[in-house]
Amino acid sequence: MEPTVLPSCRGLRVMIIDDDELICDALSLFCSSHKMESVTHQTAESALRQLKRHHFDIMFTDYSLSGMDGIAFLRAASRLAPQAKKVLMTAQPDKHLMKLAYQNGADGYLQKPLTASSLQDCLQVLMQI
Repeated sequence: MEPTVLPSCRGLRVMIIDDDELICDALSLFCSSHKMESVTHQTAESALRQLKRHHFDIMFTDYSLSGMDGIAFLRAASRLAPQAKKVLMTAQPDKHLMKLAYQNGADGYLQKPLTASSLQDCLQVLMQI
């Protein structure tokens, strides 16, 4: 059965930052199934370099990255691309981390493991912000 494409997401540019290639691949596949263009990075530093040169509508970043962590990325990305929607992903269920993410520019927070349903719900919320 073909997934339902979210019309409001068609054509959006998505940046995915996660040091786990499987997560990057799964999110890229999800994006492509919803007619979104995606780019992946294993580090926040490489993502920020690209963000200085290119526009993105949505950014999904893992919290635990080598080098700069997801919170620091959110802070820097908020300065470079304040209009972009930003989502922190983590396997650590932590209310303090969630609060910190929102204080540093996150528009959404996703608990791993990710599901198609949690991603769709997140995107629907982001498109209403």
